[in-house]
Amino acid sequence: MNEKEKELWDAYRKEGYDLRWKKRDQWRIRNGLDDGKRLDLFERCSSKDWPVESIKDVQLLLSYGWEFDVTFRGDDYFITPNWWYTIWGPGNVPLYESLDLDDFGENARIGENGEFYLKDVVDELEF
Repeated sequence: MNEKEKELWDAYRKEGYDLRWKKRDQWRIRNGLDDGKRLDLFERCSSKDWPVESIKDVQLLLSYGWEFDVTFRGDDYFITPNWWYTIWGPGNVPLYESLDLDDFGENARIGENGEFYLKDVVDELEF
């Protein structure tokens, strides 16, 4: 286990499961997404038709515990909220990891070497 992984695991254990869900609920309230209407749009269609318009949609899905695959410029990535918010790149390599959903939205990176901010290229993702 490298130093970054150890740091994340220590923080994850310290935070606890209940607080993580509470923070996700608080994130939805702060962003005006707590009424469930936006999530309803995703639940009613297949992932290929998801109406992802911005990084906020990605964060919304993660806040409800959804994980999903995306394709970006021919490469496949896995985005998950388990155990923390992570983008897994080709070769099962974590490209970005964060315990904070706001941080993930602002700083998550994607691309062969993590050279693109996810928020800047979300419209290019294929779900």
